[in-house]
Amino acid sequence: MKNMKRSKRVTFVIFFIFLLTISIGLNTCQINKQAANTLNSFKGANISLKIVATITIIEDAVQHVIGQDVPVIVPGSADPHSYEPTSNEILALENADIIFRMGLEDLEPWWRTEWEDAYVVKLIDSNMLRVDPLLGFVNPHVWMDPNNMKNFTHEINQTLWIKDPLLSNKWIFSNNTLNYLTILDNLLITIQNAKITFNGMKVVVNHPAYFYLFQENLLNLTRLGTIEKGEDQEPSAIEITDIIKIMREEGCHLIVTDPQHRTENIYEIARETQSKIALLTPLLNVEVNWNKEQILISNYTQMIEYDIWALSNPINPPNLIDIIGIIVTFGLIIIALLILFVYVRRRK
Repeated sequence: MKNMKRSKRVTFVIFFIFLLTISIGLNTCQINKQAANTLNSFKGANISLKIVATITIIEDAVQHVIGQDVPVIVPGSADPHSYEPTSNEILALENADIIFRMGLEDLEPWWRTEWEDAYVVKLIDSNMLRVDPLLGFVNPHVWMDPNNMKNFTHEINQTLWIKDPLLSNKWIFSNNTLNYLTILDNLLITIQNAKITFNGMKVVVNHPAYFYLFQENLLNLTRLGTIEKGEDQEPSAIEITDIIKIMREEGCHLIVTDPQHRTENIYEIARETQSKIALLTPLLNVEVNWNKEQILISNYTQMIEYDIWALSNPINPPNLIDIIGIIVTFGLIIIALLILFVYVRRRK
């Protein structure tokens, strides 16, 4: 009888902790919703070739040309500068007939020469690259300019015309290419309309991924500084102090960051300068909070449209009190679980 009562008490404690955990989860998370993919309106080709893309941006362009999914190596939530492919991803590269890649070591440091056995297409050419004045060297993130995405699309179409043996596919490739180029042209119009809002706005960026999108011919934002000057290079205390000083002197109150990089320094700088944070993304297949909904950014056009929206809807950095509250709450849960564990062990 006593064992039954003890068992009921243990069950009640477990159930209480379970409800507490669920309650916290519901307060901090929203239901995921995946945005519609424009790929649905493109005609699918009958592809026998094994095609692989290295990053999600290329994946999206290839999919729009052929009208169907292709494997991608680096997921959108990962940093392409430091990603390490899995064994399955390496196998996909080894077995590929065509590999579409950016072609820059900085973006694909994991690339191996033995994968050159496939037909490898490097989409970035020297005409697209610009020296970033904040870095003092070439900025590799050329896809943030839709004009370069148009060049990618032409190159993908031409490659498939050469490599795919089916004539029927070639016309599908061409029609899909024309449709996608029209979408990109409309996106450029959207950017020009948004330029009126952002024209000359001063920002500090966490990572220099948005150099091309922020150029004068597109959104025309003025970047005063970058917190990260190189991959995995944490800014020093002096560099953070310099950024804060520049922001105060220039009256800048907006920091641009993304889900692929650290945020601790950004929160500190934002609090010191009474600034807001715009959370953009330079990659696809990334979950974002868009107009109070969790959305999966699934295509290039949607990504740029979201980035424009995010610039117009920056958020405040979390208060230190809120962060402490979260830590204390989860600490209490861990303590409760430990107490429960000890209680159950003693009653055995």
